Amino acid sequence: MPVEGMAVVGDDYPEGLRDFFLTRLRISPASLSTLVGALRSLGERRSSVESIKKMIKAINKMDPTRQDLEPLTTCNVLPIRRHVSRGNITLGNLQETFAIIDNTKFSTIFRDHVDLLDFSLEDVHELAPFLEGLGLQSNYLSRLCTTQTACDEDGTIDDRLTREFTDRAFEILR
Repeated sequence: MPVEGMAVVGDDYPEGLRDFFLTRLRISPASLSTLVGALRSLGERRSSVESIKKMIKAINKMDPTRQDLEPLTTCNVLPIRRHVSRGNITLGNLQETFAIIDNTKFSTIFRDHVDLLDFSLEDVHELAPFLEGLGLQSNYLSRLCTTQTACDEDGTIDDRLTREFTDRAFEILR
């Protein structure tokens, strides 16, 4: 349960059970602002990374907007795996420099060289509303990297191979 005495009654349960939770069991529903406040509090208390991640996932289920997440802009609530300390995870904020895994290939290449948000690729896809609400789209590895192809200076153009490649590309994109 993300907030003591409150529950996130959302996608996990059918709509018909909402009345059961609220009336019969007398469980107060946690609002988005309550969850954001609780995450802020967890960050201030330097709570465990696991409890921070659970709260982030609970907030994410409520499709937060940038305005909803505004109170988190200076809080240390982002679990960041530090590359220099061999994978030590600390809580950071939006002003820090870190990347977000959104590509397996880039993840493999850069995991020992840059600080990364400590969520798996699957989690990152699931947490898109939360990450976008924080304005972190520019931190995705695929946006931070460019891919280039090059050959030696003595390379030659093969018109036949170029034509075959163009034909295949046309068929794929058609």
